Amino acid sequence: LDKEKKTSKGFGFVHFMIPEHASRARSELAGSAFQGRVLFVVPAKKAQGNNPEELSEADSRRLSSYQQKKELERRGAVHKKEGWNSSY
Repeated sequence: LDKEKKTSKGFGFVHFMIPEHASRARSELAGSAFQGRVLFVVPAKKAQGNNPEELSEADSRRLSSYQQKKELERRGAVHKKEGWNSSY
């Protein structure tokens, strides 16, 4: 939030299938105005420490070894097609 105006700064993510389209959009839109605001267009960066195979240090301290094991199993099952609701 913008502290002075108490409004959202606004941001978005766009994924391009063709890299040339992404670089063209970046060069054409960076610095342009949209609804009274200047657009800043920068490439996204992968979040550090966002590995589903490991727990954060804070999670490791707060969870028991059993809870850590279950959390890692839950994270590993995120991309599986089958699950409790697969028949619906």
